Amino acid sequence: MKRILLACALLMTWSLQLTMAQNTKQEIKQTIDDMIAASLDKDLDKSMSYWDSSPAFTYIADGQQYDYQQLKDMYANFLANVENNEIIEQHIAVREIGKYKAICTWSGTEKVKMKGQDAIESNWLSTLVMENKKGGWIILHGHTSHY
Repeated sequence: MKRILLACALLMTWSLQLTMAQNTKQEIKQTIDDMIAASLDKDLDKSMSYWDSSPAFTYIADGQQYDYQQLKDMYANFLANVENNEIIEQHIAVREIGKYKAICTWSGTEKVKMKGQDAIESNWLSTLVMENKKGGWIILHGHTSHY
């Protein structure tokens, strides 16, 4: 009888952990989808609300390091000059690292048309360290490379 109870308890624990992991992945995917929507709407403040604004924040994109304000300035310039930005495909993988943190790898292909330039298609690979705060998931640190 004790073995049956132990087996049931283990199955329930594994089931709960699997459900929590699936919820985390769904929540992070929704966060990224919302961040993309804000970008497509050219809403800088909403776009930046998904990034940690603390002094500890660091983001590296294509070999250039940014703090929060530098990222915001770069992104404001991008939004002011982009004519069209289309996500062709994307893939998201999430690995929980504790109760409220996760590492997200986000890759895909996008087509971008900047003012006065031809549209280009490029691939990207991002690694994002994310934390679930009271308002939802935010990016604490990140690295993105385009190729």
